[in-house]
Amino acid sequence: MEYTHEFDYFVIIDFEGTCGFLKNPRYIKGGIQEIIEFPAILLNGHNGIIEDEFQSFCRPVLNPSLTNFCKNLTGITQDAVDKAPLFKEVYVSFEEWLHQNKVLGSNYSFAVVTDGRNDIQKFLQKQCQISKIDFPMYCEKWINIKKTFACFYKNGNMQCLSLKNMIRDIGREFQGRAHSGIDDVRNIASIVQRLLTVGACVTFNEKLVVNRAKKSKIRPNFTSADSSTQVKIRNLKVLTAKKKAKIKNPAKKIIPAMKVSTKDDVKDDQIKSKKNRKRKAKRRNKKTQVHAKGLKTADNLTNTKQILRNKLKRAAKRVRTLKKRLESALHQEALCSPI
Repeated sequence: MEYTHEFDYFVIIDFEGTCGFLKNPRYIKGGIQEIIEFPAILLNGHNGIIEDEFQSFCRPVLNPSLTNFCKNLTGITQDAVDKAPLFKEVYVSFEEWLHQNKVLGSNYSFAVVTDGRNDIQKFLQKQCQISKIDFPMYCEKWINIKKTFACFYKNGNMQCLSLKNMIRDIGREFQGRAHSGIDDVRNIASIVQRLLTVGACVTFNEKLVVNRAKKSKIRPNFTSADSSTQVKIRNLKVLTAKKKAKIKNPAKKIIPAMKVSTKDDVKDDQIKSKKNRKRKAKRRNKKTQVHAKGLKTADNLTNTKQILRNKLKRAAKRVRTLKKRLESALHQEALCSPI
């Protein structure tokens, strides 16, 4: 059965990388995940047949020793990683594999397929920076199979759409081990085959967003003939340098000449100085005031003591009046009570 599609081949990849606790890159050195497994499948876009497979482990540089969580998750052993070549060598052999299958360097069209955006946007982009190799042009656009699956089957919750759920939804069983690169690639290939048979539009739906550096200011290149313009530019530079120097080291303010003071001026100055002294004295008194609980503020300790004495005298008077009232009340009761 032949399918009408815009691509002759689909190159399906699914990288496995170094990771820490709960696949969190924070728990590894540098917080950067390196690719430790590079699997790929070549699927024919016209008949949906798997034509070839590629698989190789990669030796990490930043984190050469794998964490226990990474070993248990991916099933990759430390010995397999230690004996593996570096990513740069694996990448060269991968491109040779593409040339052998007449995918690169031919008139055939192909598209890279992944399960999500992390394989290209996170793993491959950072790994190319670590290995100091150019990012492949054919990976700038790719097919996110989750998006294609969700759009065709109208499943809006793409975040929860895992590889196992997609395999279950097409009525198949997950083959192999989860988070094993080569097994994940085989399962993605079966999803692509199903989408091709159903007539889904399997085309580019993701694009790499490159952080472009800020453009440098273009300055005119003057020749020796334009001597007048060069002189003007130099003069402008000198003026700006002088302005900056003034801002950094401002000149001292010029003091105006002293005015001849008359008798009235002297009197006014004396009055002002007296007022200023009084204000300063009030401020000092406010600072030295002692605040007693429940009492008015006083200027010094002697005044506070006097206020306390007055309070005690008033309290003693009230006690005396209360005693007199009690004595009179008791006397009246004694008179009124029958003998």
